[in-house]
Amino acid sequence: MFLVQLLVYLAILAVISFLAFDLFFSLSSGARRVRIAGEDIVRTMNVGERWRGDVRAAGTVVAEGGSIRMGNVSYELSDGAVKRIEAGRVVTVLPNVLDSRFVRDARTAVIAWRWELELVNPDSRSKMKSLFTFIAVNAREVGE
Repeated sequence: MFLVQLLVYLAILAVISFLAFDLFFSLSSGARRVRIAGEDIVRTMNVGERWRGDVRAAGTVVAEGGSIRMGNVSYELSDGAVKRIEAGRVVTVLPNVLDSRFVRDARTAVIAWRWELELVNPDSRSKMKSLFTFIAVNAREVGE
C-alpha cells in the first residue's frame, strides 16, 4: 500500500515538474524575444535621430530610390541593411531592414523629408510589423 502511494506521489511530482519546466522555458524564450525587439527599437530610434540631424544640417537633400544624399552624407539600403556613407566611409547603422524609403514632402514654407522603414521580423509567429516613420525638415530648402 505504501509503495503504491509513493509511486502516485512520484508520478504527480513528475507531471508538475514537467509542466513547470515547460512554462519556464516558454517564458524565457518570450523574454528573449522581447529583449531583442526592444534593442531593435532603441537602435532604430537612435539611427532615426541621427538621420534627422543629418537632414537638418544638410545644404541640399536629394532622394533617389532607396537612398538619400545630404551634402557629403548619404544613407542607402543594400543587402538588407541601411548604410551611412560619409566621406567615403561606409558604416552599417541598421541591420535586418526589409524596406526603406525616403519621400520628399512639400509643405507650405519648407520641404520635409520622410523616412519610412520596415525591419525584418525575427519572430515568424508574430503578425506585427516593425514599421517606423521619421520626419525631418531642412529649413534651408524653401517650398515652392
